[in-house]
Amino acid sequence: MLPIFLENVNLEGFKLSNIDDQSSKSQIEFGKRICVGHDIPFIPNLDRGLQWAWKTFIETVPKETKFVVWCTHDAFPLSRNFFRNLDKLVSQGSLDEFGVVGFNYFGPMIGIDKKDRVQPNSCGILAKTPLMKTPGRGGWYRSSDMDLDWQTYGRPFAVESPADFGWMINVELFKKIVEPSNKYHLFGACEDLSYQFLKNNIYNIVLPNFVAWHNQEIKEKVKIPKNSANRLTKLGLGKKYFGDYGPHLKFWKEKWGWHRDDRESFEKVQDLYKGTLIYEFYKHNYVNGPLRYFDI
Repeated sequence: MLPIFLENVNLEGFKLSNIDDQSSKSQIEFGKRICVGHDIPFIPNLDRGLQWAWKTFIETVPKETKFVVWCTHDAFPLSRNFFRNLDKLVSQGSLDEFGVVGFNYFGPMIGIDKKDRVQPNSCGILAKTPLMKTPGRGGWYRSSDMDLDWQTYGRPFAVESPADFGWMINVELFKKIVEPSNKYHLFGACEDLSYQFLKNNIYNIVLPNFVAWHNQEIKEKVKIPKNSANRLTKLGLGKKYFGDYGPHLKFWKEKWGWHRDDRESFEKVQDLYKGTLIYEFYKHNYVNGPLRYFDI
């Protein structure tokens, strides 16, 4: 999918690296050819899984790097001068206190099938809400599930975990706080990273003015299933495309003490998290708007 990504993204002079997470031999050879042709470093993951891919990337950047941007290959910036405007905020020190910084995503997941149908001053998919009870199917700040009016949600605000199609990671805080796991090959990796920051009372935020596009259907162009990792795993095909699907839920329970897909199970361990932002999000009522706004 990397060639499709490169066709759709203007890097605006910023450097891109490709971290390979134990691809097959043929795919590694193919990936290296693509990277050589575009002057992109092809870097093997130091261990396994998405969290170690972030660590591997962070270990390769210059010491003065304050933030790195990661995204899936089916996610692209839509806002003009996306990276340069992010860089301005970083250079000003406006984001120094945050662990993970997320963006405002649109796409077929919320019924928008073309980029030119994205309306200005509107919200699409902003974040995941594993603990804060939200309407619709729950678990998301997502316009298909709830009213994300611009007046309430169009400002930078605190979230549990930004939408996991792409985000920006604080390099210094990552090195200081995060203990990467090789058990989250894909699923659960983003929320676990975000929660490591929340446990240390470091906010994660979303910047709604930074608009991006996420289209899972792009995967089908290269014969990758667009979704349903659970079904494919039962057919014996999931591991090829998604890594270990299912064990991440077991590991989450062992690490955090509650079931990832059952917020009510947090009730039994909530006292362990008092005094942390994890507890605050669990108790927060979304009807009152975001937990906290930030002037950025």
